[in-house]
Amino acid sequence: MRKHPDRWRPRVRELASANPTWSEVEIAWAVVDQMAIEGAEVLHPVFETTGGRPGRQTVQTNPANYRDAVRMTE
Repeated sequence: MRKHPDRWRPRVRELASANPTWSEVEIAWAVVDQMAIEGAEVLHPVFETTGGRPGRQTVQTNPANYRDAVRMTE
């Protein structure tokens, strides 16, 4: 978000408007999900051309869900 505030600040506002009952935590994790999807799209060609060695991505999960494997993997 710091590198591209013009891209992400409006998206945060959109998410908050579209989901008025969401907490700041839920909005933040929705942004993390979207950033991961965009990052995967950027890395996918590298992953494909190298046979999967470089081009992998890891994404932080919400540690508050540590007792619920289903929510962690969603």
